[in-house]
Amino acid sequence: MLALKIAGGMIITVSGAMGGLFAAKRLERQCAAVSDYIAFLTYSESMIGYCAADIAEILSDADRFPYLEKIITDVRAYLAGGKEFSRAWKTAVSDSAARGEIGKSDIRLIASFGEGFGAMGAEEEIRRIQLHKDEAQRRLSELRPQLEAKRRLYRVVGTFCGMLAAVIII
Repeated sequence: MLALKIAGGMIITVSGAMGGLFAAKRLERQCAAVSDYIAFLTYSESMIGYCAADIAEILSDADRFPYLEKIITDVRAYLAGGKEFSRAWKTAVSDSAARGEIGKSDIRLIASFGEGFGAMGAEEEIRRIQLHKDEAQRRLSELRPQLEAKRRLYRVVGTFCGMLAAVIII
């Protein structure tokens, strides 16, 4: 009987720790999504500046950005369905947020990119992309310290809650 209680307590403790690890992993994904967004902006800036690429060409390499791949794929589908780019981008970002692929605090950051993209000349687009990159880099510099602190916190709190639940149950 005691062995079952100890085993049950260990399972509950491990479950709490896994919950903490899951929360920490969500923060890591959020950080990676913002990093991918910066890479996408850099790629877009290069494609416009050096190749005078249009939106379709920029969106053709979605697999370069694993955390934005679904958004870019959705945008291409919406564009094929006749939506304008700004609406397609905003809808795809909203869909991605609903699936939990990007953090709630980053929705505005990523969604704002689509507003007016492709409607200006190359010089203006590059300046606009640079502004978005600067904002995304500021966001990333805020996220990284949070990630380290909260990663440890979530692990410890998850383990502690699991142990506490185990003690209460036993």
